Amino acid sequence: MPGLALGGTALLTTGGHASGRSLWPLLPLAAAVSYACANLAVRSRLRTEDALTLTCAQMTVAAIVTAPFAAVHVPDIAWSPAAWAATAALGVVCSGFGWLANTVLVQRVSAVRASLVSFAAPVVSIALGAVVLEERLSPLQLAAAGIVLTAVAAFGAMSRTPRREVRAILELAILGFLAEHDMHAYELRRRITLLMGHARPVSDGSLYPALQRMRRRGLLAGRTEPGEGGPARQVFTLTGAGRTELLRRLTGPDDLEISDRNRYFVLLAFLHLLPSPEAQAAVLRRRLDFLDDPKRGFFADGDRPLRQDELASPFQAGIQHIARVTSAAERDWLAGTLATLRPETSTP
Repeated sequence: MPGLALGGTALLTTGGHASGRSLWPLLPLAAAVSYACANLAVRSRLRTEDALTLTCAQMTVAAIVTAPFAAVHVPDIAWSPAAWAATAALGVVCSGFGWLANTVLVQRVSAVRASLVSFAAPVVSIALGAVVLEERLSPLQLAAAGIVLTAVAAFGAMSRTPRREVRAILELAILGFLAEHDMHAYELRRRITLLMGHARPVSDGSLYPALQRMRRRGLLAGRTEPGEGGPARQVFTLTGAGRTELLRRLTGPDDLEISDRNRYFVLLAFLHLLPSPEAQAAVLRRRLDFLDDPKRGFFADGDRPLRQDELASPFQAGIQHIARVTSAAERDWLAGTLATLRPETSTP
């Protein structure tokens, strides 16, 4: 999809009017490489820096580097008040705010998703040119705009924000690990991956936005510490509000956190953080009640789970067999643990 969008952008820039200029289609590629390198640098090294300060620094360095090239053309520039005003608007309102928005997006939603804005920019440009400047658009440009929009929409759908329940379980894992001790994002991601990565991959595009959301909600705090032979790193710690939220989530998990195996395992991993054995036992009792539900089964006829000899294939029978064996082992563990936590809740 990015390749399709890049091809559409190249067609937009040429528009059928740059015949004979074979280098023109290469300019979008050069610009794409430039923006990609900038986004990767922000994402890997400058993710936690203030976006406004970072944008101002980038534009200052760019002005200093390009000033000698601009000086060569000074005699050709008409320095009228209108030209100064247009240049100021271009640099501050357009380039400045555009870079600021791009930096914030890269820091919060990943470089990949932020790139969708860059691909959509040429389409907005030709639309404004047609409406404001009354520029005529060629059929090739219209077709290319359609290609870009289709690619952006398709890619955006594939890389959409994780659903609310996925966010919730990721946030629970973050709260749980930080309740044990402070850690930087790399170590946090490694631990979360070991815990739940086999079921739901943990990427920078999901972890860092979650960390930023939780900081804005006051659940986490961060401090900068010197890196070990590298750049400074951000270390995250749990706030009082974060610990309260963690205890609330552990004490009263929703039904899906009890029934869904992967979500339940994340919950179980931090159940020791509940200070009350009674509260721990209450959660385990809910899981045991779920396992004892007679209607449970991967394959069923109405409310009755099918027996292995009633299933259509040995593979379906294998699923049913594995589920029953693991459920029996889990029931035994739950019964023993409940007997330790609260002897009166033990199951014969």
